[in-house]
Amino acid sequence: GFNRKPPIVGRYLSSKLLYSYAFKKDEDIVWSAYDAFAWVKNLMFEQAIPVSVHAWFDGLNREDPPLITKEYLTLQVKSNQNMGNWEKTYAADVSDTIVFDFIIDDHDRGKEHNWMADSSHNLLLWDSGLAFNHGPNGRESCIRLLCGPEKWLERPNTKEGESSCTKICRFRSSTINQLYSMSSQFVEFEDTLGGKLKEAMEDDLLDPVFQFNLYYLYGRWPKARFTEDDFFEGLNVKVERLLSHVDQCIQTYGRDRVLIHY
Repeated sequence: GFNRKPPIVGRYLSSKLLYSYAFKKDEDIVWSAYDAFAWVKNLMFEQAIPVSVHAWFDGLNREDPPLITKEYLTLQVKSNQNMGNWEKTYAADVSDTIVFDFIIDDHDRGKEHNWMADSSHNLLLWDSGLAFNHGPNGRESCIRLLCGPEKWLERPNTKEGESSCTKICRFRSSTINQLYSMSSQFVEFEDTLGGKLKEAMEDDLLDPVFQFNLYYLYGRWPKARFTEDDFFEGLNVKVERLLSHVDQCIQTYGRDRVLIHY
């Protein structure tokens, strides 16, 4: 599995079991009239509901990365101050997290509360429920994910202005080397990231999972689906976008400054 990503498996649950438990026990759910209708329907007419199940963790804490981590990952001069080995290792974990979110097109970790760590302060790749937010390939504008969480953005001076951002240019060397080894420019599809994920998903009960993705084209209608293979190919598209950015960073700052070994 992915490093620091809690193990997840697909399962089918009885609608009667799922809806009866959620309606009675989950105080966080705000039930609309439609939800109440769905609850009655699923209790009366049992069906198999696909769900994902992940490991339970105790002692989780919110740990959104501080600005000094941004300064280090964006190669700002003052970032060299007060950065010990632990801080640089933590920064490399943050960089990996940002890379992961970019590849799966998950914009939800821009919010501070989605940066979670275990009791030993190890960052987790937590809550990827909004992955593939813009379809299989994402958008060119999604490169802004490499700017990190929202609090790292430079705020505009006027109300009409947009927030600008500085994309990270420091990456864990082992991560980038692994992505290069799976680049569609050098290997056949089965050895790319998309190909490896497709093979790994074959053992999951809900394989290939992407058949459940549904997108709204205009407002809330009409709805559209992509083929499952589009998503595996889309992973490779985003890997190439990332590697192109890394190459630009290396040209600007030099390989030794961009690729770190923590």
